[in-house]
Amino acid sequence: MIVFAPLRMDNTADQLIARLRAQPDDAAAFSALRAHYQQIGDFASLANLIEGWAGRHTDANTAATALTEAGELVHRYLGDPRRAATLYEQALGRRPSHDEAATRLETILEESNDPSRLAAMLERRGLALAQTGADARVLARIHLKAGQVWHQSLGRPDKAVGFYRKAFEADPSLVPAIYGAREVYKAAGNLKAAASLYEMEARAEPDPARRVALLRELAQLRADDLSDLAGALSALEMALTQAPGDLSVLHEMATLLLRRAEAAQEPRAAEQDRRKAADALYQMAQVVPAEHGVAYCEAALDAVAGHEGALELLERLAESEDRPELLPLRWVGYLSASGDSPGANERRWKLGEAYVTAGQAQDAIVCFEPLLSQGDARAAEALIALYRQVGREADVPRALEVVTAALP
Repeated sequence: MIVFAPLRMDNTADQLIARLRAQPDDAAAFSALRAHYQQIGDFASLANLIEGWAGRHTDANTAATALTEAGELVHRYLGDPRRAATLYEQALGRRPSHDEAATRLETILEESNDPSRLAAMLERRGLALAQTGADARVLARIHLKAGQVWHQSLGRPDKAVGFYRKAFEADPSLVPAIYGAREVYKAAGNLKAAASLYEMEARAEPDPARRVALLRELAQLRADDLSDLAGALSALEMALTQAPGDLSVLHEMATLLLRRAEAAQEPRAAEQDRRKAADALYQMAQVVPAEHGVAYCEAALDAVAGHEGALELLERLAESEDRPELLPLRWVGYLSASGDSPGANERRWKLGEAYVTAGQAQDAIVCFEPLLSQGDARAAEALIALYRQVGREADVPRALEVVTAALP
């Protein structure tokens, strides 16, 4: 039996082949011969049989599936990736939307390090699918892959950018395509184009943290490379809508606002920017540790000396951190900027006390006298001693009158 088994197998194949030659559409003979080759492990003949059958089949999808199967046989069992790639290409020629053939072909071309052939295949497939009205997202992924091959494997960013653009124009949510295009534009020095793609990418990016990071990069690009402070601030405002308390965004926004205020020609515009910067710095000061809070409060008061919230917080922090020396100059600035505000009189009193402690009687008098004119008995008592200290006896009776009027 061992001697005659091959002869019986050959006779079986010959008989079935003869039937198919006489009648190519003999489905029963095809199925039997196919099973026969599979049983004896004659994968070369099996692949040839399936390839020939696919070539005669009129249904594109059936033919493409058969060619894909033949390609897999050739690749897996015969170790012939070049012929397998040709079979997969024939499958895609019959049906460009055949995903399995496309995937297997991409794998072979990548493994064989043949990026030029891969790029050409992707371009052909994209064109063929576009003509059939394929789903835009499918087309977008093909264009993206083609762009990546041209960019990363063939070193042709000039070719890649066109495919990247086709990809995100077909599917605006395809973030890798937008990223690829903007990186090409950045490397080429076309920063305006890169900036527009940063914003597009941020809108498409599903991850909030990544979206904020992109908008911060956009802000830096606009501010430092395009001299577009308004555009940079707009990007940071968008970032704050995603992360309202982000300290990095707030810090960058305050920095750019102060930078714009410094360059402003219109005083009112400069004042508005300084106010916004101070508000951002004050917001940061409220949530950071005390030592950093002090620095942010002082920066806010440098921008707007009369910022009530920043001064109140600095007063509390100076007390908790035992740093009273921080306050007198801030009170001076506050009173110069907001002398008529509701908190002004209390700051006059505190500043006057600080001057008394420091032995600066004349400065203390300047602080207390506005309070005296408002009938403030505390200030009147302090002024009596100060007037006598500096030799202003003639002013003592006026202060005494206020003290006496306040008695029960």
